[in-house]
This record gives sequence, C-alpha cells and structure tokens, in this order.
Amino acid sequence: MASCKFSNELNRLRKSSSDSIDDIEEFDSFKKYMHVVRTAEVDLKELLRKINASGKKTLVLLCGSAGDGKSHLLSYLKNADEEKLLEKYHVYNDATESSSPSKTAIETLSDFLTPYKDENLQEPGQNIILAINLGVLSNFIESEYGASFRLLKKYVEQNHILTTQVNKKEYDENSHFQHVSFSDYHMYSLSADGVHAGYMERILEKVFHPREENLFYQSYLKSCSSCPLSQKCPVKKNYEYMRKTERQRFVAELLVKTTIQDKVILTTREILNFVYNILISRDFSYEKFQKILSNESEYLKEFLKQITPALLFDSTDVTVLMNILKKYDPLLSRSEHADEDAISYYVRADISSEIMKAFAENAFGDVICDVDVIKKIKNDKVLKASIY
Repeated sequence: MASCKFSNELNRLRKSSSDSIDDIEEFDSFKKYMHVVRTAEVDLKELLRKINASGKKTLVLLCGSAGDGKSHLLSYLKNADEEKLLEKYHVYNDATESSSPSKTAIETLSDFLTPYKDENLQEPGQNIILAINLGVLSNFIESEYGASFRLLKKYVEQNHILTTQVNKKEYDENSHFQHVSFSDYHMYSLSADGVHAGYMERILEKVFHPREENLFYQSYLKSCSSCPLSQKCPVKKNYEYMRKTERQRFVAELLVKTTIQDKVILTTREILNFVYNILISRDFSYEKFQKILSNESEYLKEFLKQITPALLFDSTDVTVLMNILKKYDPLLSRSEHADEDAISYYVRADISSEIMKAFAENAFGDVICDVDVIKKIKNDKVLKASIY
C-alpha cells in the first residue's frame, strides 16, 4: 500500500511516537539534534558541579510535570554531555513504576531512597538524582512511607516545591537535598520590548531549518522530490509554508498567549505534538489525494481544509490546545475595516488579483494561483469562502 514517507518521518513529533519517550540509557542522533538548551539545564549543571565539588552525599530532585523534558535532560546529561556530571550518580527516572508485582510504585521508591531516610542520612552513600512528577512527590511524602523521610518532607515544604511559588535555585551547602523544578521556569521571557518565545522558536527551528542533520528536512528533500503527489500535497506545502522564520515566530507567540491568557501548561512534548497537528490533518490520506486529483473541485476543497492556516484555527477536538487556539482565529476579530474588506471580497465577481496578491509569496500559491484553479474558485461559493 502506498504511503507518504515524509508524513511518516513527521510522525516522530507526535506524543504517541516512540521517539517521545526518552530512555535514560541511550541518546540517539535524533534526540541529540532535537536537544535545545533551557535555563533549567544550565541551573541543574551548575548545581551538580557544586555538589560534585563538595563531596557531600546528595539526593537531587528533578521535578516537574509529565512531558516537560525531565527524562530527556537526564538522558542527555548521562549520555551526551561532555562534562559527565552524572558519572557518579544513581539515576532514577520513573517514579511511577514498581520494581516488583508485589510492590507499589511508592514502596519501590521508598526502597530505592533508603540511604536518604532520616536514620541513614548521615551515613555514607551514593548520590542520587531522581526525576519525579510533582504529584508523585506529594503522594510519596504524604504516604505511610513518608514517615521515614521527615527531613526530605521538611526540605520540600521549606522550598515550596509543591506550590506555585517560583523559587530561587540556590545550592544549600548544609543540606543533603537539592532540587531543580521545571515548574519554576517559563518557556518565554518578558522584556521592555515585549514577549520573547525563545525556547519555542528554537524547537520550531529544529523542525524546519535546512540543516544536513535535520532528518525532517532531509526527508522533505528526498521523499517529496520522488513523490507523484509532490506538487499537490498539503503536507509538503505546509512544511514549506512553515519554513519562514516570521511564521514560526507567529506560532510561538500564539502558544505563549495561551500560557499567559488561558493558563495552559505547555510541555516540550505538547509543543512537538502541536507542530505535527498543524502540518498534517488527521484526515490526510495519501491514497485519498491520489484518487481525487482528477476532480479538481473536490481536490481543492480537501486541500484547503488541510493547509496550516485552516488546521491552526479550524481544527475541532484534535487536542485541548487546538480547541483553545480557535478563539484566536483572525476571522473573529471584528472591525469596520475587516467588514468592508469581507463585503468587497464576496460581492466582487473577479477576485483574481486578490488571490494572486495573497498567495503569490507562499507555498500554497503553487496550487491556488493557477489560472484554471482561480476560475473554479470564482464559480464555487464554498471554495471562495475557504480562500477568504
């Protein structure tokens, strides 16, 4: 059965992809390429340097939410970072799993942290770095096993790790416990010039930048060049459309808006999944497009439903994030100028110049600015509305 090799490669961005799960024991070339340095990484590395220099037995808590990058960061530090800061640490990545069918995850965690029980805290032992979700940490210190870790509980409470309060990431030389929490960091920064979505923009750049090591770009070059659907494919056109830096910046700033105005908690995994969803419609089918190419009106209607601007603002129940983004659809912004513009467009018999002007400078123009296509758009109310 024929399939789109390029869309198969982009599938690596999805939350359901095996690439979204990080194995602490390996860090392949794809993950190395996709790695983006964050402030949390910089602070954790500085913390580890101080711990290593002190020689003090230490439990490091790497806290946050599911999908925010804890496992990825640990995998990177363990396998790819040149400083080898985790060389003498016992790394515990998944505090939600049990080591035995007869034990709960909390009991397994308690056993693993035995050297850091109150009674053992002053005894010699190996340093541990523990990646743990905030909910699991809360459940652990409040469980029956938490009674043996009162000093750990005290540290968690004194540093407000389980609250929304943003804390300073400072090394406490008197403590056997240290922490870095992803919840203390934003994916954007604020300045006198406005919002800067630096981290999100760098993630998007990883997907779209024309680098030799960018597997997505290389697949776009190789797979699309030999594909019979190439010049008519919405996935290929969407990728080309999003290669423009200003469009990546627009999308990144749109995501920042959801975190500030809608209180959406975005993780790296969610952002990559979102990128996939604005490139490939859940209705995309290579075989379907091949079949409808001979019916230009049907093809155009399907094509226009599956281009990035439509996926960005017209998608329903794909993800919670996509549902929220619908409220920022530019068509919902009413003004006298916008109303006049709409009326002018819909009553005008010949909209050729408007279409040429709007699409001449983007990837979709290769399909839409064809003379025969424009004629069909002028004579089909559904197509005319979709274009607007």
